[in-house]
Amino acid sequence: MTRILTVMVATAGLVVFGAQNWDNVPVHLIFGPPTRVRLVFLILISAGIGYVTALLRRMRHEVKMRAEIRQLRKKLKEIDEAQRAATAVELEDGSFEDAPRLRAEDA
Repeated sequence: MTRILTVMVATAGLVVFGAQNWDNVPVHLIFGPPTRVRLVFLILISAGIGYVTALLRRMRHEVKMRAEIRQLRKKLKEIDEAQRAATAVELEDGSFEDAPRLRAEDA
């Protein structure tokens, strides 16, 4: 119910916004004569471009963070394996097992 009410209020707000900004405004492009565009469309297109730009930047940041997480997990695995190898104890049959870890109370 709350979602429907939110959509209705947002739609009403967009309708009022569009009605108040329905005027034609000149848009000067890089070349050629100025083009006349409805202000509401100009504002919505600008907001859409800004949203897409922010979305792409966020996606780029997430990709970098995932790569860093992968790299850190790989390092952690290497450190863990090195630590296990350093604490391994050779048994009489020639196999290895992890040495029991000392607790703070035992030291």
